[in-house]
Amino acid sequence: MNVRYIGGSGELRMKSMLVFPLLLAATLAAQDQTPADVVRAGPGVTLPVLRSKTEPDYSPEGKANHIQGTVVLEVVVDERGMPAHISILSPLGFGLDENAIAALQKWRFEPGTKDGHAVKILASVEVNFRFPNTSFDSRAEERRTRFNLALADLKRGPETDRDRGLEAVNKLSVQKYPPAMALYGELLLRGKLVPQDVERGRALLSAAAASHDGGAMYALGMLYWYGDGVPQDREKALPLFRDAAVLGVFQAQFLLGGLYELGNGVPHEPDRARRYFGLCAAKGVPMCELRLGKLLLAWPGRTEREYLQAIAWLQIAGAQNLDEAEALLKEETPKLSAQQIGWVESMKKVLVRQGNSAAR
Repeated sequence: MNVRYIGGSGELRMKSMLVFPLLLAATLAAQDQTPADVVRAGPGVTLPVLRSKTEPDYSPEGKANHIQGTVVLEVVVDERGMPAHISILSPLGFGLDENAIAALQKWRFEPGTKDGHAVKILASVEVNFRFPNTSFDSRAEERRTRFNLALADLKRGPETDRDRGLEAVNKLSVQKYPPAMALYGELLLRGKLVPQDVERGRALLSAAAASHDGGAMYALGMLYWYGDGVPQDREKALPLFRDAAVLGVFQAQFLLGGLYELGNGVPHEPDRARRYFGLCAAKGVPMCELRLGKLLLAWPGRTEREYLQAIAWLQIAGAQNLDEAEALLKEETPKLSAQQIGWVESMKKVLVRQGNSAAR
């Protein structure tokens, strides 16, 4: 486990052996959530000292799926030496992120100081999960972690952090790491954060898509679908969307659901639309939940089970403040019997539980 205090050139590491248009939109829209009174490592700052720690346990899901890797957390060590404002910089999923956070919450520090006064200090913590005597691709995990940390730098906002993040993404793209090629390709295509270079950007997206990066497949498909800087070719776009959907890109799943529902550029196939909306609804995407609920509600010859599933999906979507879902529920809820209301509640629990499993 490593601890790095963020900012300046100072760095303190403590080690112990211990046995996760897409990224572009998320990166540019993100805002730094670090509290304003947090101090970063630098001149005149005395760093906190770890006094006690608790090691995290493997989660049952992590063990069952034999997951190995590194969770990187960002934490503020406050004036009392207590960890606060913990966030995930590089996740693993399968319950391991939660276990890493739970362990870090029990750590205690001698607080850091500035000008003789205790202050809040920002740090990152690496928590490694490994199985003894088991092979592990450390190079692949190191690149995945570097990429996620670069995304965190891009999201923080300060120019020095963004420059560091861009440099890391560029280096990883040169090393042919597909997610980095996809992100840097989009940045070059749009001229965001870097000078615009359409030819190189398209080449990077194509290379990432050829390496089976789902985000790159979706982004490249969008270029061909709309003829954005390339000749419009929807026959070339559709296989890219389908492959991206299979790889779990919910934007591709939602797009294909809409295309097959309306017969827009593809045959009108409600069954296929239902399957695509079902994939992204299972991930907890509100608009997918709404569209699946609406589709089931209007389904020709629907069964009672399909009707109640429609209500369940609309209730899940409505709980996330989607006005259209709430309006449909106002019309349909009075029609339900007490028994049907109970069935809907049972269905919702199953759907949410399945969605939580799919999100891992």
